[in-house]
Amino acid sequence: FLVKAVVTPPGPGFCEAQGSARCFYIDPVNGSDTNPGTFVSPWQSFSNISTQATKPAGWKALLPGDYVYLMDGVFNKAVGGAIFNYLSAPGGTAANPIRIKAYPGAKPIFDGTGHGINIGFTSWFEISDIEIRNASSTGIEGDTTDDITYYNLFVHDNTSGATAGNPTGIMVRNSGNTTIHDSVFQDNVEIPVYKQTRGDGIHIFDSTGDILVYNNTFSNTKKTQPGTYIFPTGSGIVTSGLKGELAGAQGTVIGGPSVQQYDTFWQINYDDGKSGWSAASDLSGSLAIG
Repeated sequence: FLVKAVVTPPGPGFCEAQGSARCFYIDPVNGSDTNPGTFVSPWQSFSNISTQATKPAGWKALLPGDYVYLMDGVFNKAVGGAIFNYLSAPGGTAANPIRIKAYPGAKPIFDGTGHGINIGFTSWFEISDIEIRNASSTGIEGDTTDDITYYNLFVHDNTSGATAGNPTGIMVRNSGNTTIHDSVFQDNVEIPVYKQTRGDGIHIFDSTGDILVYNNTFSNTKKTQPGTYIFPTGSGIVTSGLKGELAGAQGTVIGGPSVQQYDTFWQINYDDGKSGWSAASDLSGSLAIG
């Protein structure tokens, strides 16, 4: 399930882009990557907009204000280790972010591969309305990004298996302003062998700027199997290594195991010498459910 229902489907060819911005459509069931990516002839995967060394003939560079609409179905074709891989490529702007979202009424599912989404060295994206499951690493990884918003996501059952790693719902590192809201994080660890690791709903580290996290639900962020040892702090949210000018910023520096609804599960993890952050702010509406 997603956090909230999307609206009733509009007429064919629905497009919210303004001016010269464009709308692209991806349909994992009825599309083809040789198509032009229109509503009538959608792509099947993200190949035509993902960053990769060898670009297909129909590859398009995303531009400010573009929309990428996702249709019903399961997305499982990986490009560069992720279903959507977007690294060192132009982003949007404050007035015209690039949006990756479900077509109204659709329920897209990202299933399997290394990451569901791997986005880095870019800015001004909004990513929403997607279920992400069964990734062998993080559901979403944002590395060296600025002004990215993630919302209305259902991120669950992502795992590093028997190997090293942090099977986190969303990992944000070396990044600036980030907003994560109205999403569900559930069962983001299932490690039968590897020791000294943990599964977190959200992990933010080595980042600065405004980190806004609100109205999310965290459920069972740590799972173990008999006879194994798992690092005992699978967390709803965990942060570390925050840096830069934090004074006056809005955000959370919190972590701790989510054990039972209404139990205390926020643990303040201030870095030495850092100030201006509060575990009390931006927590309203976030729940831990055992």
